[in-house]
Amino acid sequence: MKDQTNHIEKMKMESNNTNRTLKDIAGSGYEYLRGSVINYKYEEFGGFHISIYNNRLKFLGTNGGYFCDIAREVIPQFSEIADGIIFMSWSTGGNGGDNVVQNYNTKTVNGHLNPDTSEENYVMQNVHGVISNKDNEASKFPHALLTVDEDLGKIILKNINDQKLPELYEPELNNKLRFSEDKIARNELSNQRISYESLYGTFNIEIDGNNIDVSINDEASKKYQIYCSKIDNGIYFISWESNFGGNHIVVNKNTMKVFQHIHPSGKREEAIYDITFFNLK
Repeated sequence: MKDQTNHIEKMKMESNNTNRTLKDIAGSGYEYLRGSVINYKYEEFGGFHISIYNNRLKFLGTNGGYFCDIAREVIPQFSEIADGIIFMSWSTGGNGGDNVVQNYNTKTVNGHLNPDTSEENYVMQNVHGVISNKDNEASKFPHALLTVDEDLGKIILKNINDQKLPELYEPELNNKLRFSEDKIARNELSNQRISYESLYGTFNIEIDGNNIDVSINDEASKKYQIYCSKIDNGIYFISWESNFGGNHIVVNKNTMKVFQHIHPSGKREEAIYDITFFNLK
């Protein structure tokens, strides 16, 4: 435990020594998690030990699952949605990306994982889990050498075969992972319209069962499969596919704010917009 505490303190010292001009490179929520060590596990998917410092996030896959024994360092974005609720995301290469909302008040984590694909109507991975430790003596640091790109696919395939897991990004796995957070979100958002002004125009989104209708600047709407999770009262995590890493937003009805990490161009950078309408259609 003493060794773990020393690691956490070392991370915080390194973070404090970071060039302050880089303070906001990882988003407005970075300061909330700077120096943190967090452990969590998704149901039917596997666990992760993560550490956050110097505008980077390192993770190690644990507890079985697809990413067991894989260690990576990524460039993340962080947004503080509300007290104790953080939206974090990072690229996994190409159009792929992990988009995660952690609620430290309820110790829950929801992920909408985007595959690296340019195909239309692709399947995201919707996962849910529990946070076991955050910045305490039991928190386990992701001790491991980083996995090289050439070994990444081999290890995932080995984990799938050894543990007899469904293929990643397959409907079979998504159908298996149906959580109350997702069902509640669909019910509460059904027949609602959410409008917000962005740098790219006015977004109007309407949710109807398993689909979301999206219109930009009052143009004809397009229908997509929706991935959504209720994070807390008035706070929802909503995703739908696109050609550049997917669309992933967290909306906070309590503050009438929407948080976005991927721009239509594919650039991953935090943006915070005002919600102009959130009510029945």
